Amino acid sequence: MKKIVSVPALCIILLSNISLIAQDNGTAGITPATSHGEDLDLTAVMTLFQESKDLEDFEKKLNEKDGVNNLDLNENGEIDYIRVVETEKDDFRVIVLQVTLSENQSQDVAVINVEKKSKEEINIQCEGNVDIYGPTYYVYPPPTVHVHVWPIFLVMFAPHYVVYRSPWHYHRYPPYWYGRPPVPYSTYRSRTVVVTGRGVYVHSRTSVVRRPPNVYHAHRSTVIVRKPPRNVNRNTNVNRNNANRNNNSNVNRNNNSNVNRNNNSNVNRNNNSNVNRNTNVNRNTNSRSSNTRYKTSSSGGRRR
Repeated sequence: MKKIVSVPALCIILLSNISLIAQDNGTAGITPATSHGEDLDLTAVMTLFQESKDLEDFEKKLNEKDGVNNLDLNENGEIDYIRVVETEKDDFRVIVLQVTLSENQSQDVAVINVEKKSKEEINIQCEGNVDIYGPTYYVYPPPTVHVHVWPIFLVMFAPHYVVYRSPWHYHRYPPYWYGRPPVPYSTYRSRTVVVTGRGVYVHSRTSVVRRPPNVYHAHRSTVIVRKPPRNVNRNTNVNRNNANRNNNSNVNRNNNSNVNRNNNSNVNRNNNSNVNRNTNVNRNTNSRSSNTRYKTSSSGGRRR
């Protein structure tokens, strides 16, 4: 006898399998460790990298007005300019996304690791800096994407290629750049969704590119202000609101309890007072009746 599986049940089974695969690959629930990581979406960064003709063009796309860069690492009220610095070792490239916060201090935000295995095989991943995104935060294209045909690699691995190092530094920026304040998180997300929708990438805790030793040394700044991610603040506020509600509820319950107790006490007191008054009235009435009878009896005796 054949078993017939309904369409809704089949959909549930498929969704469950997809969820399990995502959990096995470590892609479920991966978020930046700080709010600064939320201000530079690495999926959007990789999409721009895929669409750029070279690293100079990539740097310009990163810093476009109303673009993917909303970083303000030192909290001075202005978005930070991201410069691109490349290093190489044989067929391995390291593209550093860096912010200069003073004349002597710079902070690496993310690193794009590129490994050329053959003419038609290139491995690539973007790794978020541990100070901003937390440990083991990776973004890379799935194996089904043909990375070797991206325009930027046709230039990067061409003969006589010269590695790119951004000429721009602290207080020395290109003509198209000017200081502007960061936008609210909701506005930023509405911008990046448009960009991330143009590419397919995976978030993972597992690296797919092994970087050679001594090819990259991270720059860390003491100026950077490290703040928790916004979703943590939201949860904290929710918990605080719930705690306040519970406290208010308890206060109201206590107040109501006290009111009821006072009311009951007053009622009991009033009832007791009324009972006592009634008792006294009865006693006075009885006393008057007795006196009246005595007087009547005495008066009758005299008449006789």
